[in-house]
Amino acid sequence: MPADILKTTARVQVGVKNSKYDPSVLPITNDPIKIRAQVEFYFGDANLPTDKYLWGLTGGSSNIPVPIKKICEFGRMRRFSPYSSIVSALKESQFLKVSGEDGDELVERKEPYNPDLCPKTEEGRSIYAKGFGNEEPSSQFDIEAFFAPYGPINAVRLRRTNKKLFKGSVFVEFAEEELAEKFLNLQSKPLWKEKHELIVMSKKAYLDLKKEEENSKGKNSKTNDNRYKGRKRDRGRNSNRAYRVTKSSNNKGKSGCKVSDIDPDNLKKSQEEQASG
Repeated sequence: MPADILKTTARVQVGVKNSKYDPSVLPITNDPIKIRAQVEFYFGDANLPTDKYLWGLTGGSSNIPVPIKKICEFGRMRRFSPYSSIVSALKESQFLKVSGEDGDELVERKEPYNPDLCPKTEEGRSIYAKGFGNEEPSSQFDIEAFFAPYGPINAVRLRRTNKKLFKGSVFVEFAEEELAEKFLNLQSKPLWKEKHELIVMSKKAYLDLKKEEENSKGKNSKTNDNRYKGRKRDRGRNSNRAYRVTKSSNNKGKSGCKVSDIDPDNLKKSQEEQASG
């Protein structure tokens, strides 16, 4: 392990929200590119089948239109204003379709989600990285920006304990397997905050390592292969703080906003995110 790797020192506190994630740190903007990127991520193949709440709203492959005002309730969407700018930005999307009356617009995918057309290679295009230290309100966004130059990236998922403490590690899903391999093969990998080395390996290598550790302890290793089922992973928007990150402005969605009756930090139960390390 690198000597200068940042370690997490946070501990569970009773009566205190252990997750420090706070989308309100993002500046207010009406940037159409950022608006499209965010909403296209929500409806994209990387998020929709793992987002329990949005999957329910859209009916998954049924592609039920969703009120844009409902999308504007999501935490990351609160930075976008006014509402008219959001509607205008989405009307220019190559991935989404806007319909409905003025003030009550609906949004849906132009092509419904089809699991048969989605390559089941999320693991192959994902990496594991550790050494980000204790979580700050902006950690999700800072880590996204850190990996953005090596994208496009479908999602950055902060890994947490079952008490929602950040482990100091993430899974990064690149848009293509070749991009993940290119990052892993960098002779000189980027330093976190320009001075801290990271532990980096493929997601598959990490999961294999954890499986070996569990087997050596006599535990039964379980594999979760529900990603494309859509209803069981609970690993989408509200649980992972995932977000599509691109280097360019041409985001076409191949790749938030308060939900009053759902606590975003109570959704994720994925085994791989709760594994130690």
